[in-house]
Parts: sequence; C-alpha cells; structure tokens
Amino acid sequence: MKSQLKKTQQLNDTLTDLSFTQSLLEASIDKHAYALFGQLFIGNKDSYSDFQRKLNQARIPLSHDVYLSRVLFYSIFSLIVGTLLSITVPLIIQNYAVYLFEGISGMETVSTAVSIKPVVVVGLISFLIFGLGGFMTTFLGFILYPVYIANERKRKININLPFATTFMYAMSRGGVTIIDVIKTVAEAEDTYGQVSVEFQGIANSTHYSTNDLRSAIKNEIDITPSAKLSEFLEDLINIIDTGSDMDTFFLNRSETYIEESKEEQKQILDQLEVMSEVYIVLFVASPIFVLVINVVMLFLGASNANILYALAYLVIPLGGGVFIAIVWIISESQTESVSKLDNTDDHIFIENSYDLEAANADERYSQYRKQKLRKWLKQGLVDSYKIIIERPVYTFIFTIPAAIVAVVFLQENTIAELTHSAFIQNPETNSLYLLYIPGLIAMIPFVILYELQQRNKRVVLRRIPEAFSTAAEANSRGLMLSDSFDVVANNSTDYLSSKLQVAINESRWTNSFERALIRFANDIEVSRLSRTIKLVTKANKLTGDIQAVLEIAAKDLKLMAELDAERVKQSYMQIVVIFVSYFISVCIIVSLEIMFIQMLGDSAFQTGSGELDTLGGINTGIRQEINLILLHIAMALGVTSGIVGSTMANNDPLKGIKFALILSGIGLFAFLIV
Repeated sequence: MKSQLKKTQQLNDTLTDLSFTQSLLEASIDKHAYALFGQLFIGNKDSYSDFQRKLNQARIPLSHDVYLSRVLFYSIFSLIVGTLLSITVPLIIQNYAVYLFEGISGMETVSTAVSIKPVVVVGLISFLIFGLGGFMTTFLGFILYPVYIANERKRKININLPFATTFMYAMSRGGVTIIDVIKTVAEAEDTYGQVSVEFQGIANSTHYSTNDLRSAIKNEIDITPSAKLSEFLEDLINIIDTGSDMDTFFLNRSETYIEESKEEQKQILDQLEVMSEVYIVLFVASPIFVLVINVVMLFLGASNANILYALAYLVIPLGGGVFIAIVWIISESQTESVSKLDNTDDHIFIENSYDLEAANADERYSQYRKQKLRKWLKQGLVDSYKIIIERPVYTFIFTIPAAIVAVVFLQENTIAELTHSAFIQNPETNSLYLLYIPGLIAMIPFVILYELQQRNKRVVLRRIPEAFSTAAEANSRGLMLSDSFDVVANNSTDYLSSKLQVAINESRWTNSFERALIRFANDIEVSRLSRTIKLVTKANKLTGDIQAVLEIAAKDLKLMAELDAERVKQSYMQIVVIFVSYFISVCIIVSLEIMFIQMLGDSAFQTGSGELDTLGGINTGIRQEINLILLHIAMALGVTSGIVGSTMANNDPLKGIKFALILSGIGLFAFLIV
C-alpha cells in the first residue's frame, strides 16, 4: 500500500512538473505573439466584446487581444510549415512526375496550356493544401474553440442544474444558510460538474474580494453560458433582496425543472420517432429499391456491380455510423455523466527501522520476500480480473487477437479462404467462418460482461427510490443514518443491498460511515446514486434534519424513475418498427435471390446462349457475385439496425452490439438455409 501511494505521488509530481513546463512554454509563446501582433487587436474593444464574452464563458483566462495574437501566431506558423512542405513534396516526387500524371485525363492539357511542368502544378496544389489549408484550419480551429467549449459548458450546466437545485433545496430545508449552500455546491464538482464551476466563481468572489453575495452572483450572471442558470441566479438575487423564503424558492425551481425535463424528453422522443422513420426510408427502403434496380440493370448489361459493392461496403456502414452519431447527439442532452466522488483519506505510515543487511542474512526474511512476491502476483491477477469485470471493453485486448488467430487457423486448414474469389464462389460459408464466427469470438465476452454490468445498474436504478424512502422512514423512527441504511440492506438480497451491506460493515471497522457510502457509490458507478449519496453525506455533516433530506432525495429519485419508465415505454415501439422493417428487408432480399436471380439464372442455363444471354449474359459467376453482395447487404443492415435501435432506446450504442450480432446472424442464416 505504501509503495503504491509513493508511486501515485511520484506520478502526480511528474504530471505537475509537465503541466508547469507546458504553462511556461505557453506563456513564452503568448509573450512573443503579443509583441508581434498585439497592436492589431488592442483598439476598438467593442468589436471584440462578443468574442471576449465567449472566452469568459469558456473559462479561458485570457483577454481577446492576447488570445487573438496567439491565434495569428500559430496560424502563420502553420502557413510557414505548410509552405515548406509544399516545396519539399514536389522536389521529392520530381523524378516521378511523369509517372504521377500519366493516365490522368486532362493533366497534360493543363500543363501545356499554362506552359509549366507538372511538378509545378503539384507544388501549387501542395501549397493550397498544406500552406493555405493549414493556415485556415488553424485559424478557424482556434476561433471556434471557445465557442465549442462555451456551448459544451452550457449543455452540461443545463443537464446538472435540476439536480443541483434539488441539492440546494435539501440543504436549505435542513437549515443551511444560503452562503454555505453556495459554498457546498461549489465544492461538489465531482457531482455537479460545470454547475459547481459556476458556483466556485461566486464563492471565490465573496471569499477573496470585497464583493458581497449579491454582487458576486451578478458578476456570474454576466459570464455564464447558460441562460437557464442566468435566470436562476437573477431570481435568487430577487429572493435575497426581498427576504423571501429560500426553501419555497428552491422547491418551486426544482419542480419547474422536473416539468421542463418531462417536456424536453417528450420533444426528444418525438425527434427520435421522426428519425426512426427517416432510418427506415434511407437504410431499409432505399437500399432495397437501389438493389432491385441495379440487379435488373446488371442482368440487362446496362450496369456493373460497382454500385452494389459501394452500397454494401460503403454507403450502409458509413451512413449507418453517421446516423448513429446523429441519434446519439439528439439524445445526449439528457444523458447523465458518471464521475467518481472525491474520497480523500490521509494515510500515515511509519518507516521501517530494521537493519536491512541483517534481514538479508536471515533465512526467514528470504522466505518472507518469496511469500510477499507470490502474494503480489496473486493480487495482480485478482486486480486484473476485477478491472476486466468493471471495464468490459478491456476484453477486446484478448478477444480481438483470438478472433484473428481463429481466422488464420481456418484459412491454414483450408476450412475457409480469405480472398475475394473464394467469397464469390462460396459466400455463405466464408462469411460464416471468416466474418460472423470471428465477430462472435471478439464480441461475446464483452456483451456478456457488459450486459451483466448493465443489469446490475438497472437493479440499482429500480431499487434506489424505495431504498431511500425506507431509510427516511427508519430515520423518522429515531434511528441513526447508518442504522437506517442497515435496515435497507437487510430488507433485500439483491445487488444493491449486498453492496450496501459491505459498506455498512466497512464503516463499523473504519468508524466513518460517510466515507464508506462514498466508496459504495464509486464502486457501483451510477450517476443518480452518486448524486444522492453526495447529498446525504454533505447533509449529514451540515444539517440536523437528515430525515427531510432523505425524503427529498427519495422523491427526486422517484420522479427520475418515472421519466425513465416513460422513455422506455415510448421508445419501445420505435425499436419494434426498426427491427420489423429489417426482417421485411431480409425477406425481400432473400426473395430476390430465390425468385428472381436464381430463376433468371436457371432460364439462362436452360437456353444456353439464348435470349437472356443476348440481353446481357447471365452466368454462374455473376449470380454468385450478386449473391455475395445481397448477403453482405443483409448483414450490414442487421448491424446498423441493431445499434440504431439500442441508441434510440438507451442512448447507448454499446448495448446494441448484442442486437447487431443477432440480426446479422439472422440475415446470414436466412441465406444458409435457402
């Protein structure tokens, strides 16, 4: 334990030194950049007031003239580097310029028309790409960066503000003064994120300057990127000025935000409903239409298979990925982030005072070292296992190489062959052995562990409203906080109760129930539970009415559970529609293979070089190639449909991996049995 803490301290010291060195470098660059370009931006501050506001909202501690000087410095530096590259690239390829432009239609004409060598054309193109392109990319990137950061902070503030308001209501209801409430929220950055950052500005302004609370809040209103928080703070100033009841204000705000969350969720679900219809049109109906038209054109000799290849291996995978990203962005506004709660604990160690030389000469010390090494190795294996259980994504470290080994083994034993011609000759078998089975090997362990993890989290989300209601009821009977949670742990034997019982037992040994609760929340990693535990532990230190806090927490958890149930209920039909549309598309694709392609192919085989052959020619190779493309289109649609459906329902693409495996497998086995 001691050596681990020493290593952690050394790592922190190293990171601190690197951060300090980086800060010095940035300060030096800013100093020289301002000396060169600062005069360009000093005058007419009103023209840059909006940009300065964005810098403040993004929490970038620079004035507009310093930041814009930095932008221009880096942009010109990129221009110089890009210009050097544009000179170097043509010189490198000068000896190969003829081969470079050979076969490119129109290049010789362009070179002759302007009377310059192709290598000069390459230089000009390189300058446009590396020089001007680098300048514009750097300039726009730096200019848009504060805007992006400010918008991200706005989004995160709007997500956490309802939870922070409930926290403030509970603290105020417990008798905490408004100044201490603001200070407590400011200290809870691990729970309320950017809301706490905004409140840190208020707390620091009142503590380190002569500003009173009203002035500090007013200053924060001017720089916060969130209109919702700005409105909240303005109303808070009015409450302070009029001396109105703080409890009522926080309660009303909390209820208002809950109603707004319901309305926002309804709007998001309406958008997702439209997106599901768009998905069916773009990725189910349209591919089938294009598929049928191009197959007919291919048989008539008026087209080739390139469009079908692009549809199977480019349009559907990339388009599906873009669509998943869009759905994820739409739902992101209601996604709760998970972060570890701060659980600072001081450890005091006594240095060893024994004689090391005498210990080395003692045989018992040698046995002790061997035993310690075995224990360390065993603990390392246990820790690795726990890490994989807690982070299922780490299974890919083992499963992806295993999938590659499986592919090599199958190919070496001539069970399947990883070539295009082999896939054309036997598309179903090769797709099964070289695509689907390796995919199962790579994904199944992750899916199992991830689903177990998500199942435990679903148990927690379902049980915590009841758990805190039980704790509040037990506390109302005069039990202490730890005894109240002991009642909760003894009421059930599920995942939440077992973890809570471990925390209670730990608190009896460490004599710190709050610290045990925080470790309990960090172990489960459910954001809703972490926020509630933070509320309870803070209230237990600052208030004398923990029962009221528990009741407020239980009510808030119940409302959030109702929102979850409503989303699941409304999104269920969207998932059903997407999956049913996929099954219909597979039936159409298989029917196209059986009733159209095979029929035309058999007719062509029977007539020899008859009428169909005159129309464009049908042979076994063409039929097999089309069969391969149809199969892979069905599998690609299965993957995208599974992930899209899960993203719409849970805003979690990883949950869709199991659906992707099932649906793509259905498409594959449909071709195997026909």
